[in-house]
Amino acid sequence: MQLKLRHGFFNSIRFKLIIGVLIFLMPFVMLLAYNNFYAINAIREQVAASNKNVVGLYLNQIDSNLSEIDKYLADLAGTDTDISQIESYSNEDESVLANVRLKIKISKDILLYKYIDGLFIYSMPKREFILAKNGADYSNAFNDPKTSIKNIIERNPHPNSFFAEGWMVEQVDEKYYFVRILKKGNTYVGSWIEADQLLAQINDGNFGVNGISVFVTEHGEPMNYSQHILANGIDLKQNFQKHYLTGIEHKFLVVGEKSEEGSFSIAAITQDSKILTGYPYIERIVIFVAAATLILMPIYLFVLRKTVLIPINRILTVMKRIRKGNLKVRIEQFKTSEEFLLLNETFNDMLTQIQNLKIDIYEEKITRQKAELEHLQLQVKPHFFLNTLNIMNTLARTKNYELLQEMSMCLVEYFRYMFRSNTPFVFLKDELRHVKNYIRIQEMRFPKSLSTKIDIPEFLMDASVPPLIIHTFVENTIKHSVTLDEPIQLSIKVSVIDRNEKDYIRIIIQDTGKGFAEDIIGKIQAGHKIIDEQGEHIGIRNVQRRLSILYEGQAEFICTNSEGGGAIIEMLLPKNI
Repeated sequence: MQLKLRHGFFNSIRFKLIIGVLIFLMPFVMLLAYNNFYAINAIREQVAASNKNVVGLYLNQIDSNLSEIDKYLADLAGTDTDISQIESYSNEDESVLANVRLKIKISKDILLYKYIDGLFIYSMPKREFILAKNGADYSNAFNDPKTSIKNIIERNPHPNSFFAEGWMVEQVDEKYYFVRILKKGNTYVGSWIEADQLLAQINDGNFGVNGISVFVTEHGEPMNYSQHILANGIDLKQNFQKHYLTGIEHKFLVVGEKSEEGSFSIAAITQDSKILTGYPYIERIVIFVAAATLILMPIYLFVLRKTVLIPINRILTVMKRIRKGNLKVRIEQFKTSEEFLLLNETFNDMLTQIQNLKIDIYEEKITRQKAELEHLQLQVKPHFFLNTLNIMNTLARTKNYELLQEMSMCLVEYFRYMFRSNTPFVFLKDELRHVKNYIRIQEMRFPKSLSTKIDIPEFLMDASVPPLIIHTFVENTIKHSVTLDEPIQLSIKVSVIDRNEKDYIRIIIQDTGKGFAEDIIGKIQAGHKIIDEQGEHIGIRNVQRRLSILYEGQAEFICTNSEGGGAIIEMLLPKNI
């Protein structure tokens, strides 16, 4: 009798409904959990990537400024006659005059570098200290800069190693400073920058309302927000090659990057719960749906086919379509029990949120790319402006007012174009007009040293191209090839070619200079950074990055040398965007 009962139970509708509910609802619950887990990780990855890009942009900017200050200090220590002879002046009057000249020089020069808090020159044999501070408010500088700098110099057993060490991190009076010192004979030339002051210029909300950026020493010690980091147990001693979560009570997302100019890094710290605001509610819904399913399972045994099997079948139908990638499908409203109404509504809400999440992630990606593109297009080249002002000064002194007037108008047109070049595309004719204007400025700087040939069909003048796409390489030719010793020929040719039944604008820029080094060509084609004794060259990599963003990988960039010598740049841009 018992065997029959057991056999009857296993063959009953109740058993089948239990098994059926388990078979059909378990994938549903797993899908909810998986989609929730995937959405959370997708947002975290996007935020980490966005913060990593912002940190990289800020660090590149800071390293570039530190490199410029480094070059200035090296030039000051190596070329200034007063520094090289400061120890050899036997006459007291000559020594005083030399000190006054150096004081005036560094007091003027410091105004050119907004990041610098102070410059100093220290002669150890004579114990003379020349100091210049930036701005009227000295509260951010060393309380006693002379004593602090002397202590740094005197406690270093190998003072000749200052040059190799780069920018050092020093803690003075519970504050951190970046210090750079160069040694010339027994004279020291250097500069200092307060870490808090430099950080205040980049903590502007780019890491979210609850995110902060922190300078970190090479030993993983925070230079800023130390109490906040210590109280939350945030670990900054890990490798910044990958983002990670850290913290005791609350978890924090940390991304960072190491400086190439000094022994420090920048880390972006964002509270993980703030990134995922609203998602704990979705997790509770998933748990609730799963628990409710198990609790209500005995009740399902007594419902009719129309109230149980048909709703389940409709859900399964929708889930199959979702598996095929159709997230627009929804469970149609129909009369059924309250539990299925809740389940259907929750399921439809979940799909809507997933759709909105995918849209938000995509829009965030577009916004980040747009911000990066605008940053790349607005990078400043101060050397051109300074050289042009120097030419204008020469023309004014020689009373060549006609050329001075022409130079002024050329410079006005140049900056008018540069200040509106934050648009993604310009007409080719506008880019060509700007290039001709720039070449004219350089012809006045290098008379009879530069000849140009431009071949562009008239029908392409209204074609759209990224701004400064030709200017960048014309500028490179003039910067690296043009001298007063041997004339250089520059050729610019634009045409249209057909490739795979699609029109492309072909731009070829060629010169008769010395061309690229072979190792440089390999780095350019691979998209790597180009760094030599002159520092990092960002122009070509800037163009490559902009082409990748604007044309979504459809543009081509080729860099070669001609057989007779000289560089060749070839770009293929889709004509119809």
